[in-house]
Amino acid sequence: MASFVVETYVPQGDQERFAADVDGIRLAAEAIIVVDGQVHHVRSYLVPGDEMGFHLLEAGSAEAVERVVAKAGIEAERVVEAIGIDPVMGQTHRRCTA
Repeated sequence: MASFVVETYVPQGDQERFAADVDGIRLAAEAIIVVDGQVHHVRSYLVPGDEMGFHLLEAGSAEAVERVVAKAGIEAERVVEAIGIDPVMGQTHRRCTA
């Protein structure tokens, strides 16, 4: 499964609105089963100073994520694939090769 970041605009960094968006994505991800598998909501972050919300989801495709976002009734600025790097593994790997 790939990871995707969903970027959303959150006017005035409204925490209540963002919490409602998080609930909507979580419920939509639980409710929808797509051809290429389940969509998993991993985590969400609000950056109030930038009026941006970020939702990390795992899915088989960006289209599956877009379907969940649409079902949740959220307007996404964009949906992009993301690659995670575990800092602990990175540190361990660097120590082993040094």
